[in-house]
Amino acid sequence: MKNYLLEVGTENLPVEFQSSLEKQLTELVSENLKNQKLDFESLKIFYTPRRIALIINNLSDRQPDEVKEVKGPPANVAFKDGIPTKAVEGFCRRLNISVDQLKTVPFDGVEYIVASVEEKGKHASEVLQILLPDIILGLKGSYFMRWEDLDVRFSRPIRWLTSIADDSPLEMEIANVKATNYSRGHRFLAPGKIQITSIDNYVDKLKEACVMVNPVERLENIKNQIEQTALQAGGTVVPNKKLLMTVNNLVEWPVAALGTFDEEYLRLPVELITTVMSAHQKYFAVYNKEKTGLLNYFICVNNKNGSNTENIIKGNQRVLRARLEDAAFYYNEDSKTKLADKLESLKGVTFQKGLGNMLDKSQRIKEITALVSDQLGYSSSEKQHATRAAELCKADLTTFMVREFTELEGIMGKVYALNDGEAKESAAGIGEHYLPRSADDVMPASKAGIAVSIADKIDTIVSVFSIGKSPTGSADPLGLRRAALGVILMTINKKLSINISDLIEISCDLLGEIKHQNADELIRQVKEFIIQRLRIYLQELKYRYDVVEAVINTGDPLSNLNDIMARVDIVNRIVKDADYTAFHESSNRILRIIKGQNVNDIVDQSLFSADIEKEFYSSLEAIDTEGLSYEILVKKLRELTPVVEKFFDDVLVMDKDEKIKNNRLSLVKIADNKYKKLADFSYIVN
Repeated sequence: MKNYLLEVGTENLPVEFQSSLEKQLTELVSENLKNQKLDFESLKIFYTPRRIALIINNLSDRQPDEVKEVKGPPANVAFKDGIPTKAVEGFCRRLNISVDQLKTVPFDGVEYIVASVEEKGKHASEVLQILLPDIILGLKGSYFMRWEDLDVRFSRPIRWLTSIADDSPLEMEIANVKATNYSRGHRFLAPGKIQITSIDNYVDKLKEACVMVNPVERLENIKNQIEQTALQAGGTVVPNKKLLMTVNNLVEWPVAALGTFDEEYLRLPVELITTVMSAHQKYFAVYNKEKTGLLNYFICVNNKNGSNTENIIKGNQRVLRARLEDAAFYYNEDSKTKLADKLESLKGVTFQKGLGNMLDKSQRIKEITALVSDQLGYSSSEKQHATRAAELCKADLTTFMVREFTELEGIMGKVYALNDGEAKESAAGIGEHYLPRSADDVMPASKAGIAVSIADKIDTIVSVFSIGKSPTGSADPLGLRRAALGVILMTINKKLSINISDLIEISCDLLGEIKHQNADELIRQVKEFIIQRLRIYLQELKYRYDVVEAVINTGDPLSNLNDIMARVDIVNRIVKDADYTAFHESSNRILRIIKGQNVNDIVDQSLFSADIEKEFYSSLEAIDTEGLSYEILVKKLRELTPVVEKFFDDVLVMDKDEKIKNNRLSLVKIADNKYKKLADFSYIVN
């Protein structure tokens, strides 16, 4: 088979689901084709709000033929006095072979009848017809639906299928929908069926029907259109990756249009106007050419063109005006009292049932922020700015603005703090303390923002765990996994010297009588939860899982994440080296002999009876791990390998003399400590 195309037509797909399609489909299709022993040259994934498509290029025509060994009955059952029994005759009949094609092979000391059977590979089309429906219906996402009377769940109802192999229709069925070689055009601009006569012209054929099916091309088209539209207004746009991706997943045929609003609204804070535009209306704000302020224009990206564009723009302008009018009213009302004066109102805002109110939480965040500031070596003024930001960070939850526009939490706190004359450093901390909200979100830039963000996330995790609401399965309604990942990302990306374990323990203490379980058990659960997120993060960075385990299982990984990163990186490299096998065996011989032994690391040199003991001890003494770079430590441990081998070859560690035995075990214990400065190499699969 040269090429294959599958298009799954649907009702409008959610934005988030579309964003996951390329990764999901690439992994699922590639892995399944590999398992089916079908080679291919490349895989392309396309999607729009109304369709999911994939093209497999240069796919193998069929699976390779295989010869399989099929085990039959024991030889003493298969033949009696050299004559085939009914058992072996049935075995041969089932495999369609003759008795003289059989052979005997021993298994665990018993002779069995074995047949070599050639299994013909299936044609690629047969494999695809079974494989692809399961892959499509196996895609993951939120809020899946059922429709009609089908026992099928999917993101949205499936309405058509296009299945083509080498430019000819290939039968396929998913959710009672049978495939044809017809696709469909844009819902409004070209609503009819489109015959796909060639996979090579699939993308162009859909363009003729006003569907830009390639998401990368569509995104570039949107970028170019909004940039050109902004130029027409005498301004420019500031990149907004999240908004671009959202708009890209809302349209099949993007058409940018310029709208305007009254200049009087420009007196509102920039953050307020842009958030109202982007979060609620999916509009792009237009900045002046210097990007120092806004112009009274916005750009909307429609899903069609036509004669009614002017009416569409007018409708969008009316909606935006109403939004901005509401925002202006709330802003004026909120500004009548200072942010600090709103703190008392936080008593009426519940954090979580059983965990008190948001004022209680703010006070805990302030305490943890002070500890983070100390760990990070902040100056007195920097610590003061950070703790003030922590004190005020939740106050904007009581404002009219945030109640109406929840996306503005933190942002409006910063705005109101600046209006009240709070220090700009504290205001920055308020505005950034929710960051990062996801793995690809920006990090806090200010020192106050970093400290308060970490404190808030740690408090949230510990508090929620304390009342038994830890995430289960894929459910995480309170975003604890995101919070844990946020702490990990900030610590590693900004190379912060913080001890997360200490923060967890302090956070637990601050809960006082609120916590509903044993403190030690609560601390253990939270630590394991964050360590598990660390495992996943490191494996997503393509570090070997056994390397991650080897490093994480030495000491307390949460005491210094940057040390963890350094060790994972170097161990991940050395396990690929040619001399690693000898290194691995040395470290594990040491571990095996002291495992289960109650051993200290105090050595009495007067008990040495062999020269190798002295050499081993001297070599270990030369490895001072304190302040030693891991590169140098690896070099010294490699040099230790032949010494370790000679020690075990020349000396019986478990000597009959108890003193000599314990002294040699202590020597081995010192060596084990040196290796475990890097990792526990028993976890490495070599």
